[in-house]
Amino acid sequence: MNVLAIDVGAKAAWAFENETGKLTFKTLWTFMSEVEQLVYDHEPDLLVSCRPTRFHQVIAAHSKYLAIIELVCEIHNIQYYEGIDSQMKKAVLLNGHAKKPDIIKWAKVESGNKKISEDEADALMFTRGVLKLIECEKSSKKSS
Repeated sequence: MNVLAIDVGAKAAWAFENETGKLTFKTLWTFMSEVEQLVYDHEPDLLVSCRPTRFHQVIAAHSKYLAIIELVCEIHNIQYYEGIDSQMKKAVLLNGHAKKPDIIKWAKVESGNKKISEDEADALMFTRGVLKLIECEKSSKKSS
């Protein structure tokens, strides 16, 4: 499955991982046009982002970005998954309260020790987190 994750943190960033494990990531500057370009360039099956759960101003600001992401998914008929940070941290790092240094350390290892920003690390965590959550859903359905 081709997964595109967009982190709408202080600076928006994205990560893409295709079925062969090829990984790319970077920071976004112009949001709407870059989201659409990412969709054209990578043709994702699934687009992932996380909704913030703390701080009213952050929630309000991020909601605008998330609405744009949902709109792009709707226009291009792409499945959209909106998770929660702690859910992704738990799926990937086995700790829903992991801190930024833990996420960055994990992401550096996962990306072959490439230089990676905090926002890019989050986006990478989202791609891996959603794949693990989907895998868990499938296995729980099989056991039912």
